[in-house]
Amino acid sequence: MWMTLLSQCYPEYSHMALEDILLMICARAVSNQESNDSSSLLRFNEFAAGAGNLSKALLRRGLHGGSWDILFDESHDCLKPEGFKLWLLALSSMSRDSLCWFGTKCSSWVILCLSQSDRRVENDWWGDQDRDFVIEGNALMTVTSILFFLGFLLGHIVILEQPRSSSMPLVPLMASVLAYTKCLRCDTYLGSFGSRTEKAIQLWSNKSLEPLRRDKPTLEANCLCERDDSGGFTGKKDELKESEVYPVLFGEAVADFFVGSTAAVS
Repeated sequence: MWMTLLSQCYPEYSHMALEDILLMICARAVSNQESNDSSSLLRFNEFAAGAGNLSKALLRRGLHGGSWDILFDESHDCLKPEGFKLWLLALSSMSRDSLCWFGTKCSSWVILCLSQSDRRVENDWWGDQDRDFVIEGNALMTVTSILFFLGFLLGHIVILEQPRSSSMPLVPLMASVLAYTKCLRCDTYLGSFGSRTEKAIQLWSNKSLEPLRRDKPTLEANCLCERDDSGGFTGKKDELKESEVYPVLFGEAVADFFVGSTAAVS
């Protein structure tokens, strides 16, 4: 799957082995780091940025970075070769010890969509691949797994954010990347950062994210779904849409964490 996507971005290298293409991308990134002043390179990339509240918080810290999402421009569509190549170039334009954040679209991976997606352990969480939104979810996960892996190889802090009920980290491809990179899971609640909804999330990273861990909020937070007598879930459309946006305080907390982490390294 990786070879298929990378060959579409770099058809001139389609005759090469996967390992050689990955090494070529890493070599380009290292060359950029060595031949450019660090101030001219990106300190962060927020992939699938949505409203960009995390990027805004990092920019307020004086950090130069990239914010990528099809919501901003069609050219950011990572499911098209040109868009995926743009994301790869952004990754190759980062200074050492930078932040790669992945807020990959979760709609086909959460428990609310289980009856339609059919993502189960019996099918290795790949789901019903006759459904377009499942196919899209699998493709986005594959793109994320490549960029996450490359970001790790280049020595960056890599973080994947998903709702607590998302099965994306369980699908074998993503699970193998998380295992290889020795990533740990941190659970927290956006409701503890000012969100009107509780919104439990899971964060996976090669760096300890304990500063971002929060207990379940005791405030009167709105639920994202309702459960019927049969055990099924029905999502609340307005609340779900609002919960897709990181609250400002969460962006600030991530920015503080990153600045503190890089200060410790330097």
